[in-house]
Amino acid sequence: MRRPAAASGRSDALAAGVTGLASLLLLLAVPVLAGFSGETASPALASAGWWWLIGVLAAQSVTIAMARAFPVTAVLAVTAVPLLAAWPAQGDAFGLTSLPVAVTVYRAAVAHPLTRLRVALALAVLVFAGAYATNQLLEPTGIGPGQAVVIALVQAVLVIGGPLIIALLVAARRAAREAQREELRALARERDAIVQAAIATQRTTMARELHDIAAHHLSGLALMAAAVDRQIETDPPAARAAVQQIRAQSTEVLDDLRRLVGLLREDGGNDGPATVAAIPELVEQLSANRSPIQLRVLGPGSDEGGARSREPSTRLGASSRELGARLGPAAHLTAYRMVQESLTNAERHAAGAARMVEVDDRDTRAMVITVRNAPAAAAAAPGRDGFGLRGMLERAELIGAELSYGPVVDGGWQVQLTIPRTSAPEAT
Repeated sequence: MRRPAAASGRSDALAAGVTGLASLLLLLAVPVLAGFSGETASPALASAGWWWLIGVLAAQSVTIAMARAFPVTAVLAVTAVPLLAAWPAQGDAFGLTSLPVAVTVYRAAVAHPLTRLRVALALAVLVFAGAYATNQLLEPTGIGPGQAVVIALVQAVLVIGGPLIIALLVAARRAAREAQREELRALARERDAIVQAAIATQRTTMARELHDIAAHHLSGLALMAAAVDRQIETDPPAARAAVQQIRAQSTEVLDDLRRLVGLLREDGGNDGPATVAAIPELVEQLSANRSPIQLRVLGPGSDEGGARSREPSTRLGASSRELGARLGPAAHLTAYRMVQESLTNAERHAAGAARMVEVDDRDTRAMVITVRNAPAAAAAAPGRDGFGLRGMLERAELIGAELSYGPVVDGGWQVQLTIPRTSAPEAT
């Protein structure tokens, strides 16, 4: 991620200023260090050569401010300028020109790919080595040309190669961090897409439910109302019967709408969360004003062959372990909605028939929830297209669960949901 231009400009100016000041302080320290070693500083303090070297160091510091915007120009310039100080700055003072070179190379390499700078860096090594070799040959040290060239090349490689390696490492770490951030952003986008897909699935389910209610009931109400309008004067008994049918259909519409709103309504302030542990409370609520519902909860250590209670909402074989351990939030919600939908369907299609809910939490690999109802005492009204079952299937597929349903031997109906657990149980 690039920084704003103003911030980059301030950073460049600060780097140039700090490097220039450090070079000046080191130049002032050269005579002191030379005095400790018993040598004579070259150039002498405040001499023409000394001031000339200050000018060269200042020019090099200016190129540092150009390193990010014009890296090739800055790298070549900062290594070429020392040629102007090869003769006036004989001695240790010439080595100070290495500091601006190192800073410029680092700032250029950390901001730009190596492919853009490799030619400029190769030329910079040769140019700076030439300046350094010239300085060595002008000194009365007795070093031969061949030896001076070798020393100059080694010095140039160290001055330019060292900062270059550090810059490449820093750039690689930055790229790795940016790649990690991009991966996190991609994961967030993927998670959002999954959520949006789930929302779209729920909206499709709602649309099916509403369409089914409208197509099956409201159109029939409209037709019967039109028939009543024609028969109210010519055939009052038939009109009265049609009104009774309208009333029955209206009641069924209200029941369907209440059921749909109950499925979609978020938990209120007095309601518990829609989890497996809340299924007993759900059974109590649904059996309060309707036919009793038998509840059977099987946990670890329970007796599989134990007799089922005939009391409503009685739990058998339940252990102290929390129901639905190692099930994800979506799995809890799917189980809760499956029981709610199945019991509502049983009441609507087999009114008055005995209903039973079994929560089998014994298997360490999966939980099995079964909702079963006895045969209807009387023939039920014509059913719908099965959008409720389709919605349960879609919910089960989202969490990798298995939903099965169909008639049982005694003529009743059974819906069974098998939910895999998220991880292996802890060792005991």
